[in-house]
Amino acid sequence: MTNSITVDPQDALKAVIEQWDNVAPKTIKMLAEHLLYKCADRFYGDAQLMMSLLHCKRIDEAATLEALQHLWNAVEMDPGDYGGLERGDESQQYQKVRKFVESLFVERLHPIIDTEFERLAEVAGREATVEARANAYENAAYEMDGLLDGFGFETVDVEDLTAGKRALLMQLADAEWQPIRIDAAKRFLQSVYRHITKGNWSAVAESPLPSTDLEQMATVLVSDTKALDSILRYDGDGMIGFGKGMASTGTIAYKRSAELVREHLSRSP
Repeated sequence: MTNSITVDPQDALKAVIEQWDNVAPKTIKMLAEHLLYKCADRFYGDAQLMMSLLHCKRIDEAATLEALQHLWNAVEMDPGDYGGLERGDESQQYQKVRKFVESLFVERLHPIIDTEFERLAEVAGREATVEARANAYENAAYEMDGLLDGFGFETVDVEDLTAGKRALLMQLADAEWQPIRIDAAKRFLQSVYRHITKGNWSAVAESPLPSTDLEQMATVLVSDTKALDSILRYDGDGMIGFGKGMASTGTIAYKRSAELVREHLSRSP
């Protein structure tokens, strides 16, 4: 009988999806050709879906961003292109294949994101100076953010897929910046301390402010984002002079530092 069939299309689609990692491309090809050429028009849509899965199998094995772009394109296939299928959500076969390919895409994308993160982090970590490493980690986070630019996603949140890695890179950058921030805060606090106590020393090493107290105050100060931003606007690496014709005492940095210094002085014997 011309239109007889020995393969149920729904069973075939289900088997291919469930055994995806083990099924060979030639098996999918054989099933697709069987549905396409031996079953007349009744299963043409199912045959086209099987051919799409064959395409996915081949590019999935390549495991590159370019391959995954093609894989994603298969997710976005229009069921109206497959003769025997109904358009939209009413096509159970189409929706089943679409959901599977979408999950396959996300699953295969994670190792690529992990590999790119490790590469970027390793390159940044090889920089010779603290400032260079911090900048490199921040740049790496921006690169990770743009890793999936150009992908036409609709149902997959690309930013969510890379958010964790971007956050880790920014944490690495923050850890590199922290000693620099602490040093800047210490210099500023010493300058404010000298101004409030009317000291006349000209170098940080000459300050009577205990190093342990200074470290604690600096840690508190850098946790205040506005105060830290204000400190970093001051120029120079040495002591800062405050007063008329000199650095301003009206900034957030000075006011917050002055609070910490006065608290310290109130506890001192």
